[in-house]
Amino acid sequence: MSNDQLMETVYRGLKGRRFLIVIYDIWSIEAWDQMRRIFPNDDNRNRILLTTRLKYVANYVSCPDFPPHSIVFPKFKK
Repeated sequence: MSNDQLMETVYRGLKGRRFLIVIYDIWSIEAWDQMRRIFPNDDNRNRILLTTRLKYVANYVSCPDFPPHSIVFPKFKK
C-alpha cells in the first residue's frame, strides 16, 4: 500500500466520526502539512493534540481559539 493509499484509507475511516488524535513530538511544518490532510474537518468537535519542542511549529499549527501552551522547566542549581 502506498502512502497516498494509506492516507486515503485513514481519511475515509475518520470521515463522519468523532475522534481525538494525539501526535507526539512533531518535528516540522512540512510533516504537519502532510499529516493534516488525513484528518477530515466535519465540524463535529474533533480534536488533534500535538506536542513539539519547536516553538515555530507550535505557532504554525495553532489556531486563534487554542494558542500554544509552553512548559518552562525550572533550572536547578548544583
